[in-house]
Amino acid sequence: MPKPSPPVTLNINQSTVANLNLGTQVGHIQNAVGGLQEKGLTAIADAIKQLAEGVVNEPALSQDAKREAIEMVSSMSEEIAKPDAERRGSEFGGPPFRALGYECSRSHKDDAFPLVETSRGRSGPSCRTVFWINERTGTLADFYTTSRRYSESHGVRIGMKTAEAEHLLGQRVFVGCEASIPLGKLPLTIAFSGGAPRTTHPSSALHLIGGHVYAFVLHGLSSDVGIFDCL
Repeated sequence: MPKPSPPVTLNINQSTVANLNLGTQVGHIQNAVGGLQEKGLTAIADAIKQLAEGVVNEPALSQDAKREAIEMVSSMSEEIAKPDAERRGSEFGGPPFRALGYECSRSHKDDAFPLVETSRGRSGPSCRTVFWINERTGTLADFYTTSRRYSESHGVRIGMKTAEAEHLLGQRVFVGCEASIPLGKLPLTIAFSGGAPRTTHPSSALHLIGGHVYAFVLHGLSSDVGIFDCL
């Protein structure tokens, strides 16, 4: 199972990226690498990642050569990483986004999330993994997955029992709008389902008893496009 915590980050000289104004292209490459990893195409994803890192960090290349090469890698990676479904939209007048879905179905499924919001509610297809890209910034806005290909850095995995996840994270799952654990200042939320809420003396807060991890949700902080209200 691929181990990267979304979003994928390239190990590159950020000052070079800024000087060459390649932020959008690098963002496209990172999104493509994440999509390829989600499809299980790890060898291709690793090759693209290493190529991009090598180009940006190579001191022997001129700035023009780096710019041309990264633009080529960006186009190539996007072409290779074609998602199963793609839609454009916005959330209640918010920033426009592009939604890239993987493991999708036209019908609603409990472990999948619809790609867009319409005047009639959320609209399919519904996908087990979705990357929402903020089209104004060209960066990852929100991320959702119920795919077992992903894991959290402490070892938490989709389907893991609530008590085991609590032990690994050193936190308890409390129930409010959703049953979840937000990870500190990070924009990652681990969502849980099943089980039952219970109060634990002396606190009046509802603690989840039973259940399991069902999703990872990631927010892009300043790039967030408002997909999730409670997570």
